[in-house]
Amino acid sequence: MREKIPIPNRLQRLHGRERSVLIWAAWLILLLGWEAAVRVGSIPALYLPAPTIILAELQRLLFDGTLPAALLASGGRWLVGVAVGTFCALVPALALGLSPTGRKFLLSGVHVFYPMPKIALLPLLVLWLGIGELPKYVIIGLGVFFPLALNTLAALAQVPRQYYEVAAVYPTSRGRLIREVLWPAILPAIFTGLRLGCGTALILLIAAEMLAADTGLGALILQYGGLMLTAPLLACVALLSLAGVLIQWLLTRAEYYAMPWRRKEKNA
Repeated sequence: MREKIPIPNRLQRLHGRERSVLIWAAWLILLLGWEAAVRVGSIPALYLPAPTIILAELQRLLFDGTLPAALLASGGRWLVGVAVGTFCALVPALALGLSPTGRKFLLSGVHVFYPMPKIALLPLLVLWLGIGELPKYVIIGLGVFFPLALNTLAALAQVPRQYYEVAAVYPTSRGRLIREVLWPAILPAIFTGLRLGCGTALILLIAAEMLAADTGLGALILQYGGLMLTAPLLACVALLSLAGVLIQWLLTRAEYYAMPWRRKEKNA
């Protein structure tokens, strides 16, 4: 049998700073190519404006107060929806997910409703809850609820039996068991669910604002799209992308500080 000769991968040997420079250089080349293609007329500016035009439009919208007002409205809806979805996912999961029967009951309900397109429920929620902010909060909350509930229930099912056996040696309450034994064990899965859910909630926020709101980034995007104003429309989309990156970064930092034992393992 011939011995395999390892082929060196130059990308794997790059240090962290070198990789960052390489990634930023790739993005810069992509943006410069986009700019050049629009400037020479290869891409019609009506359909895809140059990055410099989008940046100028973003600056204008920020300084004239259009984007700050829309961000305030969308950000408030997103925060309330995420808080509601997180609460409704964690409380039932921790209350019923400790027993196999309760866990199967919750999973059966999640599996039934998870595949449904959430935004399709908005007209029904408006009928039930009335015209206002509450239907939007519910739709955004559903985007967080399902990924977080699934990850939490799966993590509870995978907690090693030895954890329960060690906890049974000492007299402890249910609340202390959850707080000191189960919570650290399932926290990584909770943050994974939050990463997935917060991104989905952002998508549902924009969709809900397009369908049933007069304020917010979704309503603004719909307005610019109807008027074929692609530069301000893409400025709003770019701002949404930055918001998504910021949310994921904040969750990563929160996970870093919420799990000090992970830091100790990395430093060991």
